[in-house]
Amino acid sequence: MNGLSAIVLLAVAGSSIWVLVDARNLGIRRGLIDSGFADMGPGSWFVGCLLIWIVVFPLYLAYRPRFVAALSGGQRQEREQAQPYTPVAPPPPPLLSPDGQWVWNGARWVPNPNFPTGVG
Repeated sequence: MNGLSAIVLLAVAGSSIWVLVDARNLGIRRGLIDSGFADMGPGSWFVGCLLIWIVVFPLYLAYRPRFVAALSGGQRQEREQAQPYTPVAPPPPPLLSPDGQWVWNGARWVPNPNFPTGVG
């Protein structure tokens, strides 16, 4: 086997493994999209890439955005149903000392800038 054949074999094997890992991480499964030949699971994509890489690898790259869109749409609906919107409450009023001269800033008591300092 010459150097060029080894490089091509390595590229086919590496990209086929990437397709398998990527398809599993995305959650691609058969029946996710209605596209005939392209409607396969991760194992089928992997075997297809190994056997007829010149056709299947570009096909996976072309269909990948459709898989991502189909999966993100379903996940978004599940998230919306599982976690309904809850409004955020306004922050509580600042803590004042009993005489009103001091305000708690979360770490220590500091002089209240709104406290009147003198008469007249």
